[in-house]
Amino acid sequence: MLEFQDAQRIILEHAAPTPVETVDIARALGRVLAQDMASDAQIPVSDNSAMDGFAVRAADVADAAQNSPVRLAVLETIAAGAVPTQSVAPGQCSRIMTGAVMPRGADAVVMIEDTDPDGDAHVLIRKPVSEGKPNVRYAGEDVAQGETVLRAGRVLRAADLGMLAATGHPTAPVARRPVVGILSTGDEIITPDQPLTVGKVRNSNSYSLIGQILAANATPLPLGIAADTPGAVEAALKAAAEKCDIILTSGGVSMGDFDEVKKTIETHGELIFWQVRMKPGKPLTFGKINGAPVVGLPGNPVSVMVGFEVFVRPALMKMMGASELHKPRYKGVLDEDVRMRIGKRLVVVRAIATLKDDGYHLNTTGPQGSGILSSMVLANCLAFVDAAAEPPKKGTSLEFFFLD
Repeated sequence: MLEFQDAQRIILEHAAPTPVETVDIARALGRVLAQDMASDAQIPVSDNSAMDGFAVRAADVADAAQNSPVRLAVLETIAAGAVPTQSVAPGQCSRIMTGAVMPRGADAVVMIEDTDPDGDAHVLIRKPVSEGKPNVRYAGEDVAQGETVLRAGRVLRAADLGMLAATGHPTAPVARRPVVGILSTGDEIITPDQPLTVGKVRNSNSYSLIGQILAANATPLPLGIAADTPGAVEAALKAAAEKCDIILTSGGVSMGDFDEVKKTIETHGELIFWQVRMKPGKPLTFGKINGAPVVGLPGNPVSVMVGFEVFVRPALMKMMGASELHKPRYKGVLDEDVRMRIGKRLVVVRAIATLKDDGYHLNTTGPQGSGILSSMVLANCLAFVDAAAEPPKKGTSLEFFFLD
């Protein structure tokens, strides 16, 4: 059996980058940026007001008070988007709107709440204001012209789309989403709309994988269900290799007489490894068919989802050129004993992480069998137990990462 870290490394080594494409930034959320992006201008372009009020010379209002206001002449009203036409001299000010360009001569803004009108052409200032603070936004205080605002490999978030727009980029170069084939195998597998009868299993694995692939910002391509015959599995895998960047199968990778996926990869492609020292997910297979990587996941629903999270998702992130391939890991303390056989394998525990005053605490989701899909439904994280002779007890610290 291959060690977990070695299996992860090998799969990553075979994750080839996808081509770069240019997309409208409105469609770029979650995509991986393919090159550094710089600003075409300083932001803000010029000094502007942070609020509605009056642009003044701070020295003119230094002695302003509620009971002894300073009276200033109002030169003009400056709306957002307009350009001031007059400079502010001693004893003068300009009414200004939020975001409007500061007039020459003014170095501060008094909030409108701290003023009272005095006829049509004057205003009473009832509070002093420090020069430039807190009511003036300075030119270039956010971004300098030519500054790199986003680096290649970044998974674009909502704020990043706004930054691209603000810095003059209506489109963005991103890695093409990998096309991920999903093939279920087994004569016992039926579609979700069929009645469940003795000996049959509804095809939940394909739908769990569709969700995980979409969450990873890749493109799922369901390939249906292949019968447990060499010809059916071979035909399905070879057809998938023509249109997929990577193929995921579920089932058919153990040692049974009808487990055809591993046999097909070995006979008609390249079998790179079989079996990983982990639980759940030991009979995982990795190889290639006609040059396309194939990850043969076990048939049990928990094994499928865990295998995707620890092996496939990092590979997809590498294919898209992401700078961070793995989800961040945290430490949590068990609030209960883990009641399961560990043996000499890495064990992945479905758990619920809760943040308390002293850090994260972990509780299992109950029975941890690889066929108990509800253990994944209840979980918000996966925790890792290194190979050990005894199951970990309450108070043990474990590494974990969040599923969402």
